[in-house]
Amino acid sequence: NNMIKITKYLLKENILTLFTSPSCTLCEPVKFICEKVVKDFNKKNRSENKIKFEQINIFEVEKWKQEYEYRIPVVHINNKEIWSASFNENKLEEVKLKAIIESLES
Repeated sequence: NNMIKITKYLLKENILTLFTSPSCTLCEPVKFICEKVVKDFNKKNRSENKIKFEQINIFEVEKWKQEYEYRIPVVHINNKEIWSASFNENKLEEVKLKAIIESLES
């Protein structure tokens, strides 16, 4: 699975990034899932291996607007894309994101 392979290249400081826009109606549920999974992971994982959550408004950075305007929401871990609305899945599943994040520990 591509999502699992990505975790092999993670950095010490892990960053989960949600690419979004103010008008993105699909982004709110994805934001909720990302925030919940990060919060749960950081609460459970009291070590230095924490995850930072950030959002990027694609319309504030031309590079991201060009790349993601028709694909948001898009989720990255450490600058590697792990999910987007254009994937075959129509919603980000909390269980899958949780599994990816928990694999950061290994």
